[in-house]
Amino acid sequence: MSNIKQFKILMEGAKIWNDWRKLYPDQKIDLAKADLRMETVQGANLSGVNLSGADFRKASGVEADFSQSNLSGANLHRSNSSKADFSGANLKGANLSDAKLAGADFSGANLTGVVATESDFLGASFRGTNLTGADLKNSQLAKSTGLTQEQLDHAVGNASTKLPEGLKPPKAWADQPDQ
Repeated sequence: MSNIKQFKILMEGAKIWNDWRKLYPDQKIDLAKADLRMETVQGANLSGVNLSGADFRKASGVEADFSQSNLSGANLHRSNSSKADFSGANLKGANLSDAKLAGADFSGANLTGVVATESDFLGASFRGTNLTGADLKNSQLAKSTGLTQEQLDHAVGNASTKLPEGLKPPKAWADQPDQ
């Protein structure tokens, strides 16, 4: 369950939050199951934070730092976290459907079993990302970097999933419906 004091500080805005984090760099932060629907955490330092099960639907996390955070089971449906840093984060089972994640860094992140249908990953980085069982149907992955054929072979997609040049849809994707 979320720490109410920490949640209130975050709601004061990214500058106040980031300043507070600098004052208390060793503070363990627990925002599990926090209701951040339609909130703005743009540019916030959420590195290493427990955000498991948090609700970010329609929230703005543009250029936020989620590196090394636990976002397992979080709901980022229709959120905008373009250019955010998710490197090393755990997003296992998260809902990233219809999210704007262009230019985001998912290097070394765990995206096992995420639902990321109809999401925009244009130019995102996937170096060393675990995409096992990730549902990428109808998503935009063109111009992403670090994405390998082996990663795609472990993910789920369809003919409408846009891939970077040089990569091809796995044969199993041919059986997946476009909707």
